[in-house]
Amino acid sequence: MSMIRAGAAQILAELGRPENNLELIGEHVRALAADGAQLVALPEAMNAGYLFDDREHALALGETLDGPFIAGLGELADSTGTWLACGITERDGARLFNSAVLVGPEVGLVACHRKVNLAPHDRQWFSVGDGTPAVADTPLGRLGLFICFDSRLPWVARNLALAGAELLVNCANFFSEDKAALHLPVRAAENGLPVLAASKAGHERAARYQGGTCAIDADGTVIDVLGPDVTNATLLADLELAPKTRDERLASRRPQAYHVLESPYVTTKAAEKARQAVVVADTCVQVAAVQGTWAQPEALEARLDEVAILGAKIWVLPSHPCGEPPADALAADVAADSAPALFAAIGRATVRADAWCVLSTVVRDPAGPASVLAIVGPDGQVRTARPVHPDPAEPWSSAGEEWLVADTPWGRLGVLGSADLAHPESARCLALLGADLLCVPAATNSVWLRDLAPLERSSESRCHVAMANRPQGCDAPGRSVVVPLTGFPTAKPGAVGRALVDETHRVVAGFVELATARNKCITSGTHLFERSRVEETV
Repeated sequence: MSMIRAGAAQILAELGRPENNLELIGEHVRALAADGAQLVALPEAMNAGYLFDDREHALALGETLDGPFIAGLGELADSTGTWLACGITERDGARLFNSAVLVGPEVGLVACHRKVNLAPHDRQWFSVGDGTPAVADTPLGRLGLFICFDSRLPWVARNLALAGAELLVNCANFFSEDKAALHLPVRAAENGLPVLAASKAGHERAARYQGGTCAIDADGTVIDVLGPDVTNATLLADLELAPKTRDERLASRRPQAYHVLESPYVTTKAAEKARQAVVVADTCVQVAAVQGTWAQPEALEARLDEVAILGAKIWVLPSHPCGEPPADALAADVAADSAPALFAAIGRATVRADAWCVLSTVVRDPAGPASVLAIVGPDGQVRTARPVHPDPAEPWSSAGEEWLVADTPWGRLGVLGSADLAHPESARCLALLGADLLCVPAATNSVWLRDLAPLERSSESRCHVAMANRPQGCDAPGRSVVVPLTGFPTAKPGAVGRALVDETHRVVAGFVELATARNKCITSGTHLFERSRVEETV
């Protein structure tokens, strides 16, 4: 592991004034370098501004990679001894790209990333990049570049991690506060990589940039962030490169279960459902995340009867709702003995209420005890599947390769375990399989997984999420949550109903319209799954 002293500048570019912009960049870079910065991140489109009159105007202000603006960045890197990551509008013949470049002392330009997730205004001027991971070896470590809206979906950062990046650098014009509050912390945590981001703050024509320049560690903790009212400012942070953490996170991926990600969107269940007519009222349902643990199945059954009185028709229980999570194979073998009584009690409750219940528990398998996800239907029947991603807390159980889904009168349920929730591929697979609601019976062992992952998985897949988390017996207990779709921008962390950590027994209910999950667009023309040439790595 090594440490980088990293800086970032939250500054505005003047439209059509590259010389002035380069001078402004130089002031901040020199100040940061004087404080020991080895790497400085700068915002998106810093050469000539961002909101152009039209495509011809944008193209005329574009900068070639061998032009004077890049040369000026090279001279600044040489004179200060710093590495610079900067967003530019890059002209390549008749095409214009929204690009981020990495420039180093004595070596000049070493990497260029062309933005691949284009917002509606981007598409007026820019072509889509080819998605090749922009990763460069430097004396500081292996640095990966991405741009603003690229963080809104998981696969650009994921591909950088798979290409060996040790630090993710994001050059941005953030129009909302969810990037620094939600998307970037999750990108860091799910890949085990620190993130450095620079955004503008203030007004450019009709746009108001929301700041969000930040430094985030490999566990998703925001070390420092500049708010929307902080202009012409910098931050400086020490970031630890931890490739071992990255490798551990990536090693638990299960590509053999991601085959749906390789399918053209138009062939998927999600696309099929999007083309079907729906009566919205028929898709409305009350969902309950039932937080607690119960000594006996009969006590849980009584609580579920109470939940039914509230009108909830879909119930999500924490992981191992009756008893403690098994500490080893012997304890798991004992726990498996109680599974029939647990399923019977839940089944009686679902039959009485004409409801559905999701949980995870331990069952007996010919090869030994197995951790399973389960859905108990209104007929009392039980369907099970092993979580796709192995849970480090359950080394005695092997993982599965099939996703658990079920059709209800209101829409399709998809089920994720705690370890599944840590991987962005999980929610994307279930979304493509037509899931409208992601149910998570959880025992979370990290704060980001508890507080941020349910929001992010909802946002990046456009599925509703209900997570019931154990109130004890895990490192990050409580805060069960129901996340209804809120459109764009995503709700901030803490802005949706959730049970508090210190409330052992609590029901968090949410009224959801599952039909809204059929729309996979987050802004006009910006679809989460339809792509032409750019694909996520499986």
